[in-house]
Amino acid sequence: MTRVKKNKKKRIIQYIKEYIRTLIYSLIGTYCIIKSINLLIAKIYNKLPRVFKVSIIYTMIILSILYITKPRVIEKVVYKENIQTITIETQTSNNITETIEESKVIDLQSDNANNIYNKAIEKGLTKEQAIIVVSISRHETGNWTSKAFNDKNNFGGIMCNGATEIKRYATYEEGLEDMIRILKTYYFDKGLNEIAAIGAKYCPVGATNDPNNLNQYWVGGVTEFYNEYINLV
Repeated sequence: MTRVKKNKKKRIIQYIKEYIRTLIYSLIGTYCIIKSINLLIAKIYNKLPRVFKVSIIYTMIILSILYITKPRVIEKVVYKENIQTITIETQTSNNITETIEESKVIDLQSDNANNIYNKAIEKGLTKEQAIIVVSISRHETGNWTSKAFNDKNNFGGIMCNGATEIKRYATYEEGLEDMIRILKTYYFDKGLNEIAAIGAKYCPVGATNDPNNLNQYWVGGVTEFYNEYINLV
């Protein structure tokens, strides 16, 4: 064994001895302090009148009884409160379920889609008509990412000024309601409830404002979205 290893071993042994010595002194000191306090309390107690001694004893007995019984009382109260809470939560869940079933709330996996659908139902459209409106809006705005939608609140590629310029709406709500109004008034109320029939008028193939001939994809694109949404309602 080298000198370095011997020195290291000695330091470890010395450290352990010092730790044990400190621990023993601490225990002895703690014992002496506690014993001194007990002796002091005993002297003070012995000098008290009998009536105070008796009072102290009974007080300690009463406190002990309260300490033992108090947790059981709390446990019973908490148990009852938990039962009441569970009952309330169950009733609330049932109420929520009933409300959902009554209103037939759906999730079309997009805030814009949900807003359009709910507004369309509010305006008196059927479920199928509302889904057509959502599908047209999604197709016309490129999943609601187009500049016309984001900058002009235009939900459906609606034109103005002789069908040469995208119409601008002041607010999101205004653009939403106008698209639904147009489709309801000039299409659904006229008996045009099929996507192909709507497309022939709404976005006809060969229109002068469609130089790239993109209108030919309109019916197929809207139909694809319609089939996706109709399975969610």
